[in-house]
Amino acid sequence: VRPMTSNAFVNPRADARYRRIAIAAMWLAALGVVATFRDYGITWDEHVQHIYGERLLAFYGSLFSDRSAFHFDNLYLYGGLFDILAALVAMLLPGDLYELRHLVGGLFGVFGLWGTWKLTGALAGDRAGAIAVVLLATSPLMIGHSFTNPKDAPLAWLTIWACYFVCRAISEAPTVKPGTILGLGVAIGAVLGQRIIGGHLVLWALLVVAVWPFVNRANADRASALLKAGALAVPIAVLVMAFFWPWSVQDTGNSIAALAEFSRFPFETEFPWNGVIIKSTDVPTLYVPRLLLVQLSDAAILAIVLALVGFATTTGKDFIRERAPALAFLALCAMGPLIVAMITKPTLYNGLRHFLFVIPPITVLSAIGADRLILRMEAGARRPPATGVVLALASLAMFAAIETVRLHPYAYVAFNRLSGGIGAAKGRDELDYWGASLTELARDVRAYAANDDALAKSSAIKTFVCGRQESTAHTLGDRFEIVNDLAAADIYLGIDERVCAETFNTSGAVIGEVRRDGALLGKAVRLK
Repeated sequence: VRPMTSNAFVNPRADARYRRIAIAAMWLAALGVVATFRDYGITWDEHVQHIYGERLLAFYGSLFSDRSAFHFDNLYLYGGLFDILAALVAMLLPGDLYELRHLVGGLFGVFGLWGTWKLTGALAGDRAGAIAVVLLATSPLMIGHSFTNPKDAPLAWLTIWACYFVCRAISEAPTVKPGTILGLGVAIGAVLGQRIIGGHLVLWALLVVAVWPFVNRANADRASALLKAGALAVPIAVLVMAFFWPWSVQDTGNSIAALAEFSRFPFETEFPWNGVIIKSTDVPTLYVPRLLLVQLSDAAILAIVLALVGFATTTGKDFIRERAPALAFLALCAMGPLIVAMITKPTLYNGLRHFLFVIPPITVLSAIGADRLILRMEAGARRPPATGVVLALASLAMFAAIETVRLHPYAYVAFNRLSGGIGAAKGRDELDYWGASLTELARDVRAYAANDDALAKSSAIKTFVCGRQESTAHTLGDRFEIVNDLAAADIYLGIDERVCAETFNTSGAVIGEVRRDGALLGKAVRLK
């Protein structure tokens, strides 16, 4: 293994076979985005997120006089990077605005795969890079959220690019190149311009730089150079953040206020977690770790186990010495937020969606550690076991891809086979909390109404929606009138989550159901 040099971010083990696998996975992912982006349902927050994006564009279009974005719901607390881009695409391209948002989200995922490949390949070679890309490209959780989650999935994919430039700066020190400083500033600014919680990356980078000289005094000059590079990147990051999140710079304390608000978000609801009903303001200590264990793909779980063994048995001193700061930074990015959440117990709900940003760093570390184990096996003339490990990862990744196709377009509700899948998760954990199934149900209702004699003559079909009404109305069309009184409604549409299933007792002819693995996600009922 050729160690990383001190002034370049290099691929330590080039292997054309694995490079082709990674590139093929990224191309297949891109083709999958183009082929399927129209299939995804409109999720709970997309209506208001789109309005927020439009209002941010209006802020610039009015030469900063239209400040309505700064008072719209609570969205001013969030960066608008994704929403600005999605609103621009909706303005420039023909098509349904929500479908175009899903296209942008899917392409964000491909962009994240590219960053994953560059980071992992530079740290550990093409095989590790291919493992990381394939793990993420076949992850039902990440694929599903990329299309349906306009807040957290973009943050996860932007996080990997910020990690890439931090690690690149570490490898180049003491002479950090101008292009790296520019990339670092843009990447950190983009993360903060999506969600303020992305600032944890800066904290971990500073911690690594502060500790590095104490581990080895010879690293003092490199640490000093990194601090200088970071200082040069700060104004770039602030400019990028300010562009996508202009509210954050309207007052010096705004970004801190947003961070404080999210630490104890004022939203209280009850939902199932591991078979018990919990409150969003009082989640168990193991809330996030347990969901990672049951919602990461089986391939990802195997990779984590292999990585633990691989890092524990690594004997390559050059590998560890040259990459220790970068690996420590990635470990902090992956585990730091989990530890903080376990200690502080912030308001949490909707499964893993608020912590998607830890999954790419976990995957990168898993791929590197698994690759180290395979290398050790190969070095010990144990090629059959090494080949068996590669085949096991490939097989489980293939099964994850099949699971994604089988759950389509609701892959974000996936639970791995180790936990019993979503059939076992029904009633035990949240499933369709985003309400994506309502779009499919709304299409079923439209088709039903067109063929029902009584409803076909009605100009205002009264419809009760347990879910985001505006999003469902977009699919239903003008002939349907959304009402808030179930007794007055002709049709009921609702997700089959606790908030709907236990609140509204509906009976009548079933118009449509959305099921996966036998688990009911949502239903539409003719009430009268």
